Parts: sequence; C-alpha cells; structure tokens
Amino acid sequence: GRVKRIPALACMLAFAAPTAWAQHAGHDMPQTQGMPGMSAEEHARMMQQARPPSPSPALPPPTAEERARAFPDLGGMDMRDHMDDDPFVAMFAFDRLEAFRGDDANGLAWELRGWAGHRRDRFEWRSRGERIDGDTRDGELELLWSHATSAWWNRTLGVRHDFGEGERRDWLALGIEGMAPYKIDIAATLYAGEGGIGARAEAGYDLLPTQRLVLQPRLEADAYAGNDVPRNSFEAGLRLRYEISRRFAPYFGYEWSTVGANGGETGGYWVAGIRGWF
Repeated sequence: GRVKRIPALACMLAFAAPTAWAQHAGHDMPQTQGMPGMSAEEHARMMQQARPPSPSPALPPPTAEERARAFPDLGGMDMRDHMDDDPFVAMFAFDRLEAFRGDDANGLAWELRGWAGHRRDRFEWRSRGERIDGDTRDGELELLWSHATSAWWNRTLGVRHDFGEGERRDWLALGIEGMAPYKIDIAATLYAGEGGIGARAEAGYDLLPTQRLVLQPRLEADAYAGNDVPRNSFEAGLRLRYEISRRFAPYFGYEWSTVGANGGETGGYWVAGIRGWF
C-alpha cells in the first residue's frame, strides 16, 4: 500500500509546482542580488521610498456655509469693518496752570485748550491769561475750527475774545499749528479786529534728560498795530517737569518777559505748576 501512494504524491507535487511559481512570479519582488546583508524589512522600506507618491485628491473650494462657520460674526469685532473708521474723540488739556513769583507781583497764570471732532476736522478752543492781586489781566478765549492739511500740520480759523482789564476786544483768527522738523512745536496766528491787526508766534521743544524728566524751552512773540490794541510782548521760558504719568506732570521753571515798546516792562520770575490732559 505504501509503494502505491508515493508515486501518486509525487505526481501531485509535480502538477502544483508550476502553478505556485506562476503566482510567485506575479508579485512585484525586486531582486536582492548584489545587496548582501540587507534584511527583508530594510529592503521593503527602501522600495517603499523609491515608489512615487500617489497624487492627493483635489479639494473642492469651501462653500459660503463653511466660511461662515470658520469665521463667525463676533459682534462687531471684525477689523475689516473698522479699517476706514474715523471716530469722534475729544480731549481737554492744561498746558500751563501755574503760580509765579517776581519782584513786582505774584499771581496765577493759565493756558488751557481742548478739542472735539474727527481726524481731519474738529472744533477747538483755547484760553489763556493771568490773575494778579485777584484781578484778571490779559484774558483770552478762542473758538476755532481746525482742519488737518497733512499728518503734522493743521490750519485754524475762528474768533478770539479778550477779557479782563482794559477794553474788551473781538478778533478774527487765522493760523497754522503743527510740528516742524526736529520735533519743534510751532503755532502762528494772524488776528484782525476793528481796532487793528496782530500776530502771534510760538515755539517749544521737549528735551528728555531721562524717561520722566522733560526740559522744555519756550518762546512767544506778540505784535499789534492799530488803535486800542494790546501791547507788544516777548516771552522766553524754561520749565522742567517730572511726568508722574503721561497725563500728569508737575513742573517748575523760570520765565523772562518784556512788555511794551522799547522794553517798557522787563523782568523775570519763577514759576511752578502742573501740566496734564485727559
């Protein structure tokens, strides 16, 4: 019985060998000859890297609903809606609010200003003057329209009213204000009234010895011509302020002035005050 089974098994193996060889030949198995010592895993990894990557399927463009879900409305927080905004803003500042002491008189002086409006056009007001021995001297109030002509310069147009001792006067005012090269603050105004004409020029500069100490030299000249006009004057001052914050700074300094023709009244005095804005 064993003798008969062996030839039958041999015949089955001979018949199956060609079929197995054909199936093995159909696999993409690269030759490993010439690469001794390479394991099957390393060979498979090398062949995986050698194959070109399959192209990724093209993604469809997002729909309007998908965009809305990705960028929801944040209740007015979309910056694209505010890039061209020109909001209404306002400010009030006291550039000088000081007490002075000299050989002839002691008193208080103020220089206030404020504005409200937009980036290019706004309403502006100014007030300045002195109080000596309880009386107001050389008081002024200006109401102006200010229009920006560039990033650094404005032109102004309005009226000025003088009050205090002497005659009350009204003027038309036309001027410019801004920052010149080297960060010099400049303002120049022409005045025209019933009694005559006038002009005022101001210049100031901030020097920073430290981050909080600011030394400010300042010049001002006033000239008038006509009947019943204020006296000509020239002032030069130097003030050192300490900025507790950008909005509030106490200061002290020295002011020298001459008033009237041919130096009618000339003198100097010490000043101390506060400067701020909000």
